[in-house]
Amino acid sequence: MAPGAGAMQNEPVILRDLHEVVARKAEGRRCRDSPSWRARAIVSKVGKNCWNMLPNWVLSTSLFLELGKLIHQAHVKWAGRHQTPATRFLRNVRLLELLRDIALKVPDEVKWRVTVMGCSTGAELYSLLWYLRSARPNLQITALGADAVDWVIAKASSGEYSPEDDELSWLTNPILESLFNHVDGVFRVKDWIREGVRWTVADARSSKLLDELGPADLLLANNFLGAMSDQEAEACMENLLRLVSPGGYFVFNGNLDVKTRFAKKHALVAVNEGIEAIHFGDPSRLGWPWTYFASEPLDKSRPDWQTRYAAVFMRGVEIAKSTMGRPAKFSDLGQYGTRRAS
Repeated sequence: MAPGAGAMQNEPVILRDLHEVVARKAEGRRCRDSPSWRARAIVSKVGKNCWNMLPNWVLSTSLFLELGKLIHQAHVKWAGRHQTPATRFLRNVRLLELLRDIALKVPDEVKWRVTVMGCSTGAELYSLLWYLRSARPNLQITALGADAVDWVIAKASSGEYSPEDDELSWLTNPILESLFNHVDGVFRVKDWIREGVRWTVADARSSKLLDELGPADLLLANNFLGAMSDQEAEACMENLLRLVSPGGYFVFNGNLDVKTRFAKKHALVAVNEGIEAIHFGDPSRLGWPWTYFASEPLDKSRPDWQTRYAAVFMRGVEIAKSTMGRPAKFSDLGQYGTRRAS
């Protein structure tokens, strides 16, 4: 679907969401002018500075982990949550490496379907395709990027970024040369990475999502579920899971309590290779407990910690039945749910 056609079909939803964003921003400005808001901001700043002065061994104690959770909950309640189109190329390298290793196990004759929901301006999908197609140049990969906002889809579809764009801010010159052609002052994603990618406007909450996007063997839904209310995020997870083929992989985050409950409910198998490196692999998710989207410290005393802190899950019928949701090592996972090319 061309970006223009998708935008036309979803315009009422997008306009409604934009009106809500504008209203929230206006309300936020009024709140920031109030004495109570300024007082809380001062308390938060002082508390954050004191927290950052403490040594790591103190912050890693169970007492401060529990205190941090209370601070985080209060911060979310006070500051609220919001969606943002901000993204980066190579945002979480360790996650990309794990997904590349998964792709290395896919048989040559399989046509692998990759979907990124909430793709923003395309950096995550292009980064993933660079890893996958570099490792498996002969693997047939069909790729789809979807987002609820039409202008980010238009930018993703163009594959073009200016040197000042935030998407490129973490890239070194050698990586820029590997990923892009630099023409007339613009960085354009190389054709072999962009080949065959379809971009469309779609709402992850839509009851018609499966019909619009089709099934996926690898579905990424990162970095937008955490901005939803817990109830809406869990409903959205249910909707997204319908896209994941049996034996396929579901990459998602969000509120850890919601994610853990959802993974257990559906007996999803957590892939725990590199779990700690992936959990802390996104530099933009630092600052816990003072930032709502920051990564919580690993609490390995929890019996479900490998599910709670995993980012990649497998919807494997055979494994799920035999392990009842027990976290699995990547070496244990077989080639389930693969689809032969037609």
